[in-house]
Amino acid sequence: MLVLLLVAVFSQSLAQHWTDTGNIKWRKCGTSHDWVHVTKFDIEPKPVLLPGTISVTLEGDISHRLGHQVTMDIIVEKQLLGTWVRVPCTGTHYNVGTCHYTDPCNYLRTFERDGQCPPQLQNNGIQCTCPFDPKQLRLTRAGFHIGAVTHGFEGFLRDNNEYQVTIKLNDKHNADVERMCIQARVHINVR
Repeated sequence: MLVLLLVAVFSQSLAQHWTDTGNIKWRKCGTSHDWVHVTKFDIEPKPVLLPGTISVTLEGDISHRLGHQVTMDIIVEKQLLGTWVRVPCTGTHYNVGTCHYTDPCNYLRTFERDGQCPPQLQNNGIQCTCPFDPKQLRLTRAGFHIGAVTHGFEGFLRDNNEYQVTIKLNDKHNADVERMCIQARVHINVR
């Protein structure tokens, strides 16, 4: 029994460990029962310059078909005087900040309405709309251009600072059980 308790405590401490890539820090904050597992994640450059182009590396897998049965929370926090302060959700066409999506599949339909999934995703076999079937995920230094900071959000990014982003998927058919959690810390500078 003691051995099981030690294994449980040790595995929890590993789940909380931050991986420092030299560009960002990230960690898995979910469980071994998550439906999405990330094993490698990085964003370049350090700091991220906005507007500008970022390079994203991602490896992992989806182990369960994802569709309308999940909700998604994106929590964006800015470090201010040693404390993490949540950035509110804002936007008209695209939401930015700390936002809750009761149906992220509906939000992803934006790609259909705009007519195109980013080629960086398509070229790596990653689709932009639901459902997402179980599969391996792999992006290697895929470049994405981020345009000007949207109106209403520039105030939060005005000061060059460190940000923490947490993404959670929850199973809405199973008492909102968390099915994925990943956190990343990144430095952002606005030009």
